[in-house]
Amino acid sequence: AFFLSSSAIGIYSIAVVMAQLLWYSSNSLNSVLFPYLASRLSEKIKNIAFTIQLTKLIFLLNFFLILLLIVFGEFIILTLYGQDFILAYSVFLFLSIGLLGESISRTLSVWIKSNLNPIVLSKIALVTLSLNVGLNFLLIPLYGIYGAALASSASYLLRALLLMIIFKKNTGTNLLLFFKFKYEDFKAFKNFLTESKDAN
Repeated sequence: AFFLSSSAIGIYSIAVVMAQLLWYSSNSLNSVLFPYLASRLSEKIKNIAFTIQLTKLIFLLNFFLILLLIVFGEFIILTLYGQDFILAYSVFLFLSIGLLGESISRTLSVWIKSNLNPIVLSKIALVTLSLNVGLNFLLIPLYGIYGAALASSASYLLRALLLMIIFKKNTGTNLLLFFKFKYEDFKAFKNFLTESKDAN
């Protein structure tokens, strides 16, 4: 807010609203994932495998949602907010780079809360916040709201990277598994939804 005008902040906030559509999908699944993982701490291998599978599926879901917003986002903004806020679409495009990373972070953070000391997440938050603030001071005077979006994307990607490294360190998992999709991933997700429905 120190560097941006009120109109620029309004435009940026609309881009964030679009981003929140993706967070809703992640949060709704992760709210069920936490108790699911916590109840299966003794099944370590299954716990790890399922976390990887769910992370991949949420990543894939958000990837397609981002594609839909890229295709229809401009129309949505014009319809809901008018031509004065059309720059929010471009800002969202910059944010979308980091949002894919954030989709990974939100699931892995649930795994860490279930299996490790949650203070780890606080330390990561401090690191990514420091990066975000530093980049905002550097990029906003140069690029305005686009600089703010780039700073946010960079902090999202760093958070995802740090969480993946911690996950690898504690599980011995090959990080490439997060980007290899198999039929078993979708089957495991279906079973998870069935178990969750039966539990309710």
